Amino acid sequence: MDGAKILAKELVHARKGKERLLMSKANINSMEMQLSNQMATMRVAGAMEKSAEIMKTMNALVKDREVAATMRELAQEMAQANIIDELMDEAFEDMEPDGLEEESSLEVERILAEITGAQLAGVDATPTKAPSVKVPAAAAAEPAAAEEEEEDDEEMAAMQARIAALRAE
Repeated sequence: MDGAKILAKELVHARKGKERLLMSKANINSMEMQLSNQMATMRVAGAMEKSAEIMKTMNALVKDREVAATMRELAQEMAQANIIDELMDEAFEDMEPDGLEEESSLEVERILAEITGAQLAGVDATPTKAPSVKVPAAAAAEPAAAEEEEEDDEEMAAMQARIAALRAE
């Protein structure tokens, strides 16, 4: 029986030792996880530090006032280009001879007649303007020419005013 008691005591000691080993293993695993967490935190802090340094450098390179001034200059140049484009379009429209549309539609009809063998020659052309009311030529020519000239003068004055305003800015 003494042997059994000694054996039982040894068994209890072995079990307590096993529990202590398991507790030590759990503590070691916990410390390992804490160290891993601290390492990850240090890496994030390093990345944030580098990011802040890059942002600081970028802010030093970008001058807000210079960018704003450049954008204003670009907007003015684009506005001037638009005005010049409008003036050029009007100049080219004025240079077109009267009756060019009628001549071109007749030429299109002639070419279509050649290509289709006169199958589409009888088809009326699609109207491009609203039907006009016939007015005696002498009565209509003078007011229309005066109105057109007056409109051209007004448009020219408006565009010159816009150019002057852009140059003043």
